[in-house]
Amino acid sequence: FFFFFFFSKREDNRREGYMVAYSDYYSILGVPRNASNEQIRAAYRKLVFQYHPDKNQGLASSQKFQEVMNAYKVLVDPKSREAYDHHGPEFQNRVEVVSLGEMLSTLGYVFVGLFSTPLNTMATFMRSHKRTSNYNFGLVETFKLIKKTGGFWGFYAGAMIGVAGKVGRSLAESYVEREGLSRIDKMIVFSLFYPIELISTLRRTHMAQHFWETGRHIVRVHGLPGLWTGALYSSVETVFSALSERVWGMVVESRFKHKIRDYMVEEQTAKAAALTVASSIGNAIALSLILCPLQTMVVRFQCLALNPSQEGNDMIDIFQKLWREEGVTALWAGLLPQIGYLSLSNSAKNLNRMFVGGPNEE
Repeated sequence: FFFFFFFSKREDNRREGYMVAYSDYYSILGVPRNASNEQIRAAYRKLVFQYHPDKNQGLASSQKFQEVMNAYKVLVDPKSREAYDHHGPEFQNRVEVVSLGEMLSTLGYVFVGLFSTPLNTMATFMRSHKRTSNYNFGLVETFKLIKKTGGFWGFYAGAMIGVAGKVGRSLAESYVEREGLSRIDKMIVFSLFYPIELISTLRRTHMAQHFWETGRHIVRVHGLPGLWTGALYSSVETVFSALSERVWGMVVESRFKHKIRDYMVEEQTAKAAALTVASSIGNAIALSLILCPLQTMVVRFQCLALNPSQEGNDMIDIFQKLWREEGVTALWAGLLPQIGYLSLSNSAKNLNRMFVGGPNEE
């Protein structure tokens, strides 16, 4: 966070003639700030037809035509529109420090990852273990158990595997977008990386020790399909999470977003950063409360990959066992570390996007 804050202040201080008053691209096209791409294109076609130089020879019409062209060029592209929403028209002046920004962004993510990864490990550990008379999902006892099982590095179990899976999935997403594959082809491409995600989760539960040994054990017990244990339910969780994020963004974050951009335009960086962090924490709390029961059941189902007996082989059985044997609160196991993990990672992502102009994904 200090990297992001310091960098943005240095960059803002280098700007010259940064005026609060500016032509609003949304007003030029006559569309609301939450307008879809279809609305933007429709407004653009109408205004271009109205002010085209072939129909209007005056200087005012020519200037208006150029304004419409500039506004459309920025707003129709998701990346430039996002940068404009956060920084105003001056977002294009930030290109000169992209290399430094990327370096600081990477350092910031590493810094945040050192603290957020142990929280993610604790959340996964708590979801995967049953409540007993000796274990009641406490933060302190979870910390002690992980340290006893794997030492200091036990809090980073599966981290490198998870990073490799995310990098591979990111490359796959770029390939899918570039090639324009069908939905079925997309599902096939993305499913190739699920075994990595599964083993990473099992490593965080401390029920498995090594990547290759875990993979061989799963194949030996359940065959090759065992590497996709819980893939369907994990996809459902991903879709539900994306929908929840979208609803939160439409209902809550959109209100913060414009206020943050106004603070950035007025060079009130500290207020913008504080509001960004507050929004990220609120997002983490809301999503964790909604998604935690589903995530708990998915982790319990994924752990069946290590279980030869296949006891409790569907989500209904897992839900009933959690409800009857461990109590309804077991569905929210790992809630507090999950909130901490999402608060740190979302704050880092949003501060990076606001100050450095990075992408909208982790």
